[in-house]
Amino acid sequence: MQPMEKAMDKKWTNYYKSLEGKPATYTLVKALDYFDENIDLPRTAIDIGCGHGLDIPELLSRDFEIIAFDKEKEAIDILNKRFSKHMGKRLKATIATMEEVALSKVSLINASFSLPFCHPNHFISLWTKIEKNLSSGGIFCGQLFGNEDSWTKNRKMTFHSNQNIKELFKNFNFIICNETNSISKTSTGEEKRWHVFNIVAIKEIK
Repeated sequence: MQPMEKAMDKKWTNYYKSLEGKPATYTLVKALDYFDENIDLPRTAIDIGCGHGLDIPELLSRDFEIIAFDKEKEAIDILNKRFSKHMGKRLKATIATMEEVALSKVSLINASFSLPFCHPNHFISLWTKIEKNLSSGGIFCGQLFGNEDSWTKNRKMTFHSNQNIKELFKNFNFIICNETNSISKTSTGEEKRWHVFNIVAIKEIK
């Protein structure tokens, strides 16, 4: 293994450890609360960029069948250990990048802080797959990064303006769409400006 590969592996290991014991992302919780009260669709979900499984327990507790994927082998290895009794039954986990993944038709798509890490050359293709494979009346929940975020210098990441958000969600109705722009630390201790759109949205029924 090359030095750069070792450094990246250590970075992800530290990141996963920093999230241990933390609750599910609030956008997912809001989406599931709305689903419980208002939506009569099969409880099927995709977790995009699932990481070590921060949101998986909440989905399982709400009786969802889940397809989870992440590009990092370590993340999927952790999922296989953490949720071994559910694997192959209510949970399927695969190694895949957002750029190459094939999605299935589901009622909920969760993307907690993952979509910004899709390469901008592939983002529209990924979003097209998300919209196509989310059932009418189903829910998308997750985060997108704004163009004032500190990480905009990273040309391999995708960032959006307010107008971009409106265009992406033209076929959705927002339950939540709030924008935050503040300076705070990442889960691994790095200080940065966060420009984030927190979104829960229902795909229009046609």
